[in-house]
Amino acid sequence: MTAIPPRLNPFEKDLEDLYFLSLPDSMRVDGYLVTERTEIERIKNIASHFFELSDDHRELLADIDFSEDKRNKIYYLAMKMKAQENPDSLKETFKDIIPFQLFSKIFTLAESEIESSQEARIVFSFLLSLLRDVKEEDGMLRVSLSKEYVAFLSEAQIANVLSLIEEPNRVREISIRGANNLSTIAIFRSFTNLAVLELAHCDHLEGLQGIDALSNSLLALNISGSRVKSLEGLENCTKLKKLLANRCLFLDTLGHSEMRVGLYQHRSLEEIDFSHTTLTDALLKAASFHDIKSLRILRLKGLVLFNKDLWIDQIPLIEQLDLSETNFSQMSRL
Repeated sequence: MTAIPPRLNPFEKDLEDLYFLSLPDSMRVDGYLVTERTEIERIKNIASHFFELSDDHRELLADIDFSEDKRNKIYYLAMKMKAQENPDSLKETFKDIIPFQLFSKIFTLAESEIESSQEARIVFSFLLSLLRDVKEEDGMLRVSLSKEYVAFLSEAQIANVLSLIEEPNRVREISIRGANNLSTIAIFRSFTNLAVLELAHCDHLEGLQGIDALSNSLLALNISGSRVKSLEGLENCTKLKKLLANRCLFLDTLGHSEMRVGLYQHRSLEEIDFSHTTLTDALLKAASFHDIKSLRILRLKGLVLFNKDLWIDQIPLIEQLDLSETNFSQMSRL
């Protein structure tokens, strides 16, 4: 149980009461008196005095064991009040104090009131500025979502954030790392000129369905650390030059006829990284790397293989071949 700090201001009593009421009966302190107020009255009072809370009470708010819904409302109402008082001060006052795990729900609260509240629109724009970074270069756009915040967003929220980008045909690069709830590439289909797609460490991404929509523009794909099981679908990405799939521990097939045709027949790839995956000798042989005349870099670090002689002849002379940390159960010639 978190110790209740000494109270400095009367409104902190509301925070203490919320904390006390959230505890199971077995953890409640005998003799503690709860004032007769409704939950929403307490939340509004705490939010209106948010920046007057002592440091100890701020910690109590962060550690408190009551429903996250109450915390969401306190932070959100405090931001709305600040937006009404001085919109320009939102970034200065809230940028570094919003708990990452609450961001998604606070974002949802603001999103739900955009049509009816000017303050909600201001808060939503502020939250969007924390989450999304858009940079322009040579007339094209590079979009990245903050790893800390995007980790807690739902797939629908990510799709909505992307849909707010004006002129999606100008987006050349999208970087979304660590999006725990992203499961499909289909949400990127409107970005018809997308050349670089970074989706590293997206835990729920298991396949590349929908990537056909990007086949005419995609040059680089990073799915490292995802749960992708197959590269099926990449055979239509005829311009792809860079494929990063390291630490894809569930990758057990390279796709269309094990990539003998389809993707590899286009011979466009220059860099491939299959490091720290579970690819086998047979799959490496079937990959026919020697057919990729443009290949310059091939990383196969940290694999567990048995017969290098089975596939080593399939690898052409290239600028960089990385077999470090790879365990060969049967030593054979290089």
